[in-house]
Amino acid sequence: MVSGVRFRAAAAVAGATREDLSKLYGLMSGLADYLEAGHPGSETTLDLLEIWARALLISGWELEQYPELTDLVEDELRRRGFGEPKKLAPVSAELTDLFRALAGGMKDAGE
Repeated sequence: MVSGVRFRAAAAVAGATREDLSKLYGLMSGLADYLEAGHPGSETTLDLLEIWARALLISGWELEQYPELTDLVEDELRRRGFGEPKKLAPVSAELTDLFRALAGGMKDAGE
């Protein structure tokens, strides 16, 4: 399932510049690293979304720059039931896998 996400992520950013791919890879893998490190300061999925929003803002990333990628991320989160707030600890491994797959897709798109 995660390999399908990786493939679809690469397709969603086909034609992206190396700079964009690098930035996206950093954002996705950075979130996975944060989750793997125990997500300090985040107890719920809503907390995580706030941190994600701040990271995007700080990076200057425009969500609609690659709408297919935005849709993919939102769909995958919803599909996993993250439309409703949840405790983060029980689902952090699943989210880590998702964001690692998304980061892998950025890497694949650049090759």
